[in-house]
Formats: sequence, C-alpha cells, structure tokens
Amino acid sequence: MLEKICYATLVVLTIANVFVALPIQLNITAFSLAIIIAGAKRSAKEMVAQFKAVHIDGKESGVETISKEEAMQFPLVAGGMLCFLYGLIKYFGKEIVNPLLLAYMRSDLQPPSKEDC
Repeated sequence: MLEKICYATLVVLTIANVFVALPIQLNITAFSLAIIIAGAKRSAKEMVAQFKAVHIDGKESGVETISKEEAMQFPLVAGGMLCFLYGLIKYFGKEIVNPLLLAYMRSDLQPPSKEDC
C-alpha cells in the first residue's frame, strides 16, 4: 500500500509541475522521499521472499554477492573516479565534459557485467 502511495505521489507531483511551479525544495524532497521509500519497500519485500526461499524452503540462492576484497576496493575506485571527473571538469570545463558523460550514459559503451562474460 505504501509503495502505491509513493507512486501516486510521483505521478501527482509530475502532473502538478506541468501546471504550477512548485518550490524546488518541496519538489526535490518529495520526489526523493517517494523514490527512496518505494525502492526500500520493494527491496525489503524481495529480500524476505529470498530469505524464505533459501532458509525455509531450502532452495538454492541466486543472490549475487561481492567478496570482502571487492567491498574494500569500492570506496577507493569510487573516490578515484570522482577525483578523475573533478580533474576533467577543471581542465576541460563542464561544457565539454557534460556532453561526453551524457553520451556515455546513453550508449552501450558501459563495461560488461559478470552476466555478460
């Protein structure tokens, strides 16, 4: 029920923004909260279903996990990428970097996932 309320909030805010200029703080806060709550609710629902399937029904788990080494590498890789992007923006300017990032996000040039290999 809460998930449907969040989706309804997103629809109402989207339609309201077409006709009325809502304050940006209200708009961002309401959109963010609705998306976070709906995502958390759905994630918890799926987690409980997987937990029941593995621990109660005894089925095999198809849950993807990461190793301790990968978890420890993530902040370093993310920090390095943010520093690299900061350097690109400082050196080339956001007018050059933003279109490149948008083109990358729209394309299929993203690195392959483990399922693709």
